[in-house]
Amino acid sequence: MTSDSAPVASLRSNAKSISLEAVSDSSIQLADASYPTDTSCVFIVGDKTLTYSLLSLVLLIQDPNNTYLQYKKICRTYSVKDSVTASDKDQVLEYFIGATNAEEEGSILESSSKKEKRVRLSESTVRQDKGNKPKKHTSRAEERKAPGSDKKKEKTPMTQEQIMENLNTVVDKRGQKGEDETALDDTENTAGESEMMIDTDVAQNDGSAGTDEPPKLLSQEEEERQAIQACLSVAGYDATKVSKEVLERDRAEVNEKIACLEIPVGDSATILRCGATATNTSNKRKAVSTSSDKNFARVLELYADSVKQSRLIKRDTKRSRTSDPLGSVKKSSKPMGKPIIIVPNAMTSPITLINSLDFFQNSHFVPREIAVKSLSGPKPTSVTVKRTVSSRLGGGTIEYEIVDNPDRKLKSASDWDRVVAVIAQGAAWQFKNWNMVRGREANPVDIFSKAFGYYIGFEGAPIPKELQGWNVKKGFLSKEKNGLDTVVYGSFWNGLDEWMSVHKRDYLPA
Repeated sequence: MTSDSAPVASLRSNAKSISLEAVSDSSIQLADASYPTDTSCVFIVGDKTLTYSLLSLVLLIQDPNNTYLQYKKICRTYSVKDSVTASDKDQVLEYFIGATNAEEEGSILESSSKKEKRVRLSESTVRQDKGNKPKKHTSRAEERKAPGSDKKKEKTPMTQEQIMENLNTVVDKRGQKGEDETALDDTENTAGESEMMIDTDVAQNDGSAGTDEPPKLLSQEEEERQAIQACLSVAGYDATKVSKEVLERDRAEVNEKIACLEIPVGDSATILRCGATATNTSNKRKAVSTSSDKNFARVLELYADSVKQSRLIKRDTKRSRTSDPLGSVKKSSKPMGKPIIIVPNAMTSPITLINSLDFFQNSHFVPREIAVKSLSGPKPTSVTVKRTVSSRLGGGTIEYEIVDNPDRKLKSASDWDRVVAVIAQGAAWQFKNWNMVRGREANPVDIFSKAFGYYIGFEGAPIPKELQGWNVKKGFLSKEKNGLDTVVYGSFWNGLDEWMSVHKRDYLPA
């Protein structure tokens, strides 16, 4: 441990005699030299370089027995912004004060161990006096010769109740003599905060034994802390005798101490790293590494391996698709003819062959009576529309043939196989004489299992009951709202594209 800084060297040489009287508003008096309070002190402890202000170090060294919370309070009083951290406190004290505190603590522990030995000796003495005295073996003749002597009763083994009673007697005697040894019992119940009380009591007893000096007066903060600790017992925590202000102040100090040890985390990965880091730090502090420690580093390794393996699988799958043409399914030849859409041949249907071109090509609904008036020449037997398929399904353009009399137009099974969509009217008689199934007349279940079914009706009109059991999608137009034309148009073509990508993929562009 070395340092070339003049304030650091002066502070080390005067560390045992430093006090708060040496601190003024803007300077600190160290022996014959005066230094500003904000002087930066740089020193090396082990393999770590520490930098703190001179005022922060003086406030810590002037009373090394202060707890960290007491030191933080003093720092707030003097407006210190770079107080020594809890992890560096012991190392800083050891650097500036050396082994002085260690020797004092050793003497305190030695005196405490001596008192424990005295307690054990007194307890063993009581047991020997009451139940462990050696018996004198005398003959019956000797007992007869001594008529005035009483026969000694046989000694029975001491029960648990008798042992506890003897221990209580010893404790009472110790209390009458003024020896305060109850801190040893408190250590077994409260091993954390009560340890500081035991050290204080032992130090007071050692200091008062053999001298006439008065006991050290406790500060108000120490009295409040002892009052809170006195509320701890085996039965529970009873703080009715302590004011709420004191309890809230103590709770705030404890919360601040906990916050100093917290590690900020964000997502699940940082939580796992925090658990692994905290476990490793705890193991280094204890200088013991056991297999039962909850180290989350292994969880992170497993997660990284699983992610890496999934990426390799995806990469291999893409390679096999692009570089292994023999493993792919051989695509069938292009079917002959255009895919067919069948529309109803009824005057009550919103979409018929007459207005189908405006709707399926231009997404515009024209009522049948208006379309009939604008018709020039005889009614056509079929209409051809073009549809541009999205790039997701291969892109390109498909030509569809729209018919309304399939029983006359479609003669062979291959013709019926070209049917990809059927616009349902809502009545079963629409499918009369449809030879979509070989050997018999097709019913609605057969038709909509082999073609995409869609029902187009008017908004507000009742839906046919027969339609409820059919596998069809529904769309509703309006004579007043032209915006619904595009909605129904998009719903039909998107549904047909999805259906063809599964059932009639050969019609899609290559």
